[in-house]
Amino acid sequence: APDYTAQLSGISAQLADMAQQATAETAEDADPFQKPFEEYTTGETLALIGVVLLLVFGVFSLLKNFVL
Repeated sequence: APDYTAQLSGISAQLADMAQQATAETAEDADPFQKPFEEYTTGETLALIGVVLLLVFGVFSLLKNFVL
């Protein structure tokens, strides 16, 4: 029977290299919430401002209903 040990070893090394490259290319940042504000797109900035305004409006609405 032919000995395929050398071929299998070479293929295994190639697969390991490919897996390492694929993992490195698709890896996400450790903390996605530490993006510098300068890197935000216009859409992300407007969405952030909208969320903040909604939260502020919600807090004032709750205060108005329960305090006054």
